[in-house]
Amino acid sequence: PNPQLITGVIEADLTLRAKNGWKVLVSCKRTGRERVKQATTTLNELNANRIHKMVWFFTHFDQTANRVQDMGIRGNVFYLPDSSKEYKSFLQNPLTAPYIFPISTIRITLQQIIDRKI
Repeated sequence: PNPQLITGVIEADLTLRAKNGWKVLVSCKRTGRERVKQATTTLNELNANRIHKMVWFFTHFDQTANRVQDMGIRGNVFYLPDSSKEYKSFLQNPLTAPYIFPISTIRITLQQIIDRKI
């Protein structure tokens, strides 16, 4: 399936309805390079479109700590395999840890994101 174009730059594979009319966008990609243009999305643009978070699932995580931090500040979060070296590394970094979640927690944390608690 083709991703849905949300704005001129933002695409999503799935849009979830969050609390109070906000949206959570979900994208599943093989690599982060397929969507790096969204790293330039500002919080103002997300707020204007009532997008609470952009949630990413990658089969191969090819992003740097700087990119994770930059995208995290801009409303992005990432789910990575619990045992991956990337997950373990980013979790140890206080600048990236708030934006990285282990895939094993998806049933709990995705609901918290939808409820706007995260």
